[in-house]
Amino acid sequence: CMAVSMFAAIELGSYEVEMKIYEISSKNGVKEIERVAHIIELGKNSYNERYIDFELIDEVCDVLYDFCKIMKTYGIHDYRVCATSAVREAENCQNIVDRIRIRTGLKVQVLSNSEVRYIYNKAIAFREKEYENIIKDGTVLVDMGSGSAQLTLFDKGKLIMTQNIPLGALRVREVLARLSVSGVNYKNVLEEYVDDDMEDIRKIFFRDTEITNMIVTGEYVSKVFGNTGNVDERSYITRDEFLNLYDILLTSSAEDIEARFNIPREHVGVLIPSSMIYKKVQEITGAKKIWAPNVKLCDGMVAEQAEKDKKIKFDKDFNNDILNASRVIAKRYMGNEEHLRFVEESSLNIFDAMKKVHGLGKRERLLLQISSIVHECGKYINVSY
Repeated sequence: CMAVSMFAAIELGSYEVEMKIYEISSKNGVKEIERVAHIIELGKNSYNERYIDFELIDEVCDVLYDFCKIMKTYGIHDYRVCATSAVREAENCQNIVDRIRIRTGLKVQVLSNSEVRYIYNKAIAFREKEYENIIKDGTVLVDMGSGSAQLTLFDKGKLIMTQNIPLGALRVREVLARLSVSGVNYKNVLEEYVDDDMEDIRKIFFRDTEITNMIVTGEYVSKVFGNTGNVDERSYITRDEFLNLYDILLTSSAEDIEARFNIPREHVGVLIPSSMIYKKVQEITGAKKIWAPNVKLCDGMVAEQAEKDKKIKFDKDFNNDILNASRVIAKRYMGNEEHLRFVEESSLNIFDAMKKVHGLGKRERLLLQISSIVHECGKYINVSY
């Protein structure tokens, strides 16, 4: 096994196609070597029409073909290409994946929403040194995508629950563009649109947990809400600093935001909806510290690859998060805890005893365990299930 290996992570996002090239070694861990990106608004097409035009698909193929040339210059054989909600929600999703494979030779993995959030969670744990300490207190992670946002609640180091809301930055922008909202009205209508969904989340989600921390991810968010001032070497900003930055964003022109935060003009349009959602979550939860680690999906992909190659090791067991969330769901739907525990133990004992017969692995064991925990939830709706 080579001491140093190269890896390329490619994301087909809703707003841009991005590739990051990394060097992975046991000695130095993961080091980013190069980043290339090309803005293609696949989400604009997909969220409005439920279809991605052939011209755009060909443009993606051209970009990916150029990425392949770059990979060749580095001699890279290990790569991963992942597509998110824009490709997933397009009716011609399979055609897109096939066309890319035929034209570039790259195999695209279309990620479910859960898989995207799982990889992002790994990226944050990998990049944010304080992560384990942060989530010991009540923490909400606001993982902002272009198509949706995921709210994940942690307390005492455990994942309590996670909820997806259809309030992605690009999707919100496109909805308002369709309604022809602009100018002074834009920010008012945007706030009303965000408020409506967030009120339901407040009632269901934040009832029983006192929130201290809010972790925010998203395009260029670390440039605005990251602790750029290095105040007493802390890596978070306070609630007041956050609200001050939010006001600056909302009252500044696109030109001023571009100059002040060094953000490309074309990204400013999706930064405002994102910030409004962060602000609303902060308002609802009363979070006192706001953390903005600079992470992308590609960082999660390389973290998974390095873990698989045994070049890095996470202190955290992410499968426990999934199991804990499953138990919270079972409790919410009034499952019989004693019965569920018996079914879970029995299922796993049978699985382990028959390993030589079925030949299944860790992932299948985890799926069986989750199924055992949540198998009674349907009775909440109808006892004959």
